[in-house]
Amino acid sequence: MKRNELNASNRRLLFHVTLSYEEDPNPLFSPRSLAFDPAGDLWVTDNYPLNLYEYTPDQLAASGGPTPASTITFPNGSGIVPALILFDSAGDLWLTDQFSVSDNTIAVVEYTPAQIAELQMGALPTPTLTVVAGPQSDGLSAITFDKSGNLWIAAPATEYGAGLVYGGLLEMFQVAGKTGTLSQPDVVITPAAISSTNQTNQSMDRPFGLAFDDQGGLWVSSNISDGRDDTGFIVKFAAKQLTASGSPVPPIVLTPNRKADNLQWPSPIVIGPTVE
Repeated sequence: MKRNELNASNRRLLFHVTLSYEEDPNPLFSPRSLAFDPAGDLWVTDNYPLNLYEYTPDQLAASGGPTPASTITFPNGSGIVPALILFDSAGDLWLTDQFSVSDNTIAVVEYTPAQIAELQMGALPTPTLTVVAGPQSDGLSAITFDKSGNLWIAAPATEYGAGLVYGGLLEMFQVAGKTGTLSQPDVVITPAAISSTNQTNQSMDRPFGLAFDDQGGLWVSSNISDGRDDTGFIVKFAAKQLTASGSPVPPIVLTPNRKADNLQWPSPIVIGPTVE
């Protein structure tokens, strides 16, 4: 089944509702990532405890501390530590699993609606698909789908030997109709040297946000905050640069405007709908 870009990161949403926790730190003690499913329910991953919460549209109509419509708990030893969350057009749930199932690799896992129902009942089904990020990845910072239903993931750093080499990478997996495990990306995009009047000198440096535009171009925000320089930037890769692995030079680079004090630490990014 073809997947398209139905996820919270590609739809602009303004909230005038505040959800909070009261005495019990469960839920919403440390919410991390959120997305809407096709039915309009809001799903939230929580850093502490490591749960996944669902809220119905009715629960989002007013401020307060509503009890989640459902809570999915991944027990210790399950190998699943949910972080980022995404839904595709079929209603399948995609989670970045920061510490993988058996050997501390990094993965994205997919659950079908039927499996989501099993999770809500306390079962722990095997994911329909497990997409394993490259062995040099040091965590995942963003996931999204392109218009063809391919899964793109961003890793903020790459590891060589005992140290980290900042730069990061993007990986694309053709996931439509796949089951089991995928560990070989179809496309890998690595940093390219670029010329800039700013301190930006490569096309990616700890990428933290991904968004596709209507022309299939991929916008990537980079977040430099490691003691070298507290700044950031955004680049656009043209659709034709994303069809094969390599280190393409982006045609557009947005750098900080010091007078406006912007792009100091860009993380997620979204592209709003086209208005005719």
